Amino acid sequence: MNLAINRFEMSVKSIKEFKSLVGEQIGSGDYATVWEMKDSEPKHVYKVIQTNDFGDGLEAVIAKIAGKIGVGPVVHSTFYVGESLAVIEMDYAGKSLGQQMEDLAEKRKGPPEELPLTEPVEGGKIKSRYTITPILKKEKVSVEEAIEALYENAETFYFQLFSNIKKLAMHKISFGDSHVGNIIPIPESEVELIDFGSATIYESEEEARERLNTPYNFSLLRKYSQLPGLSEKSERLIEWFGINLEQTCIQM
Repeated sequence: MNLAINRFEMSVKSIKEFKSLVGEQIGSGDYATVWEMKDSEPKHVYKVIQTNDFGDGLEAVIAKIAGKIGVGPVVHSTFYVGESLAVIEMDYAGKSLGQQMEDLAEKRKGPPEELPLTEPVEGGKIKSRYTITPILKKEKVSVEEAIEALYENAETFYFQLFSNIKKLAMHKISFGDSHVGNIIPIPESEVELIDFGSATIYESEEEARERLNTPYNFSLLRKYSQLPGLSEKSERLIEWFGINLEQTCIQM
C-alpha cells in the first residue's frame, strides 16, 4: 500500500519573476522540460512540470531524498509558478547515458551531409540552388559501446547503477524507470539517477524491493549478470534483487 504524501507546501513565483531566472532549455520529456538557471555557479537547472502531473509533490519528495543519500542531484528548492507550473531546482547532473550514446555516434560519422532541395530550372531565370540538412532521429551507439567508452570496465557501471537502485529501495523507494535518459554516467566510477516521476514510496523496504522487477531494470540486470568474471560483491548485489533472470518476459 502506497504511503499518502500531503501536498507539498511551496512558495509561489510569478511568471515574470521566473522568466528572469531561466536560461536555455536543455532537455524535455513526456511530462517536463529542463532549463538552465541563469548565472548559477556551480550550474543549477530547473525541472518544470505541469501542476496536474506534479500532483501531491511526491516526485519532489523522492528527488530530495535521492539527493541527500547521494543517488541523484541535490535539490535546492521547489516552488510553483502561477497556478499551472511546479518547479524543482537542482544541481546539473550532466548528460544522460542516452545523450552520451548520441554524442559517441556523432563523433563516429562526422558532420551531416547537405542534400539538394531543388535543381536549377532549365531555361528559366531562377539560377539559385537551395540546400537543407534533413532532421532525422539521432543515431546512437549501443549501451555496451557507451559503457566501454566511459568506464574502465562494465562491472563498475552496473555495480554503481544497481547499488543506487538498492539504496533507494532501502529508503522504501521503488525506482524502475532506469532507461538511458534517466541514468547519468560520471565517467570512470560513478552513476547518478534522475527523474523520479514514476518512483513510489512504500511502507517497507521489502515492498519497495518487490516492485523493482520492471522491464528496464530486468534488461539491465540481466546484462549485468552475464558479464564474465563478476566479483563476489556484484554476485551478492544481483542476488539481493531476487529477480528470476531466466524468465523470458516480465510478469507485471
